[in-house]
Amino acid sequence: MIRVIKEGKYRLSETKERSRILDLDNVQYARISASSTGDILATTHNSRIAEQLLAMGKYRMYEVKDESEFADGTHLELHICCQVWQGYLLPMGQPMDTKERVQIIATNEVISDPKG
Repeated sequence: MIRVIKEGKYRLSETKERSRILDLDNVQYARISASSTGDILATTHNSRIAEQLLAMGKYRMYEVKDESEFADGTHLELHICCQVWQGYLLPMGQPMDTKERVQIIATNEVISDPKG
C-alpha cells in the first residue's frame, strides 16, 4: 500500500550561519547534521531568515506499507528538476510538536512519476 500523505511546494535554503532550512508549505524544518545519528529534521518554532536559496519545487510525502520494492514507513520526495526526484526516508515519521526531531535518510527509492 502506497498512500500520499501530503504534497505541495518546498524551498530549501541556507542561513548566514550555514544552517539548512527545509520549508514545506511555509512550515520550516531545520536540517541538522549529527555525526552519531546522521541527518536530523527538526521543527523550528522561530522563523529563520534565509540568506541563500538552494532549491525549490514540488514535494510529496508518502506512507508505504508492505510493498516489496520500497521500505515501509514515511517517504519524502523533493522534485529537483528535469524529471528528477530525490527520495528520503523518515523512519520516525515527520517532525511535529510531540516529536520535534526525526532522522532523515537520503535514498535511491523514488515513488513519484518522473514526468510529474
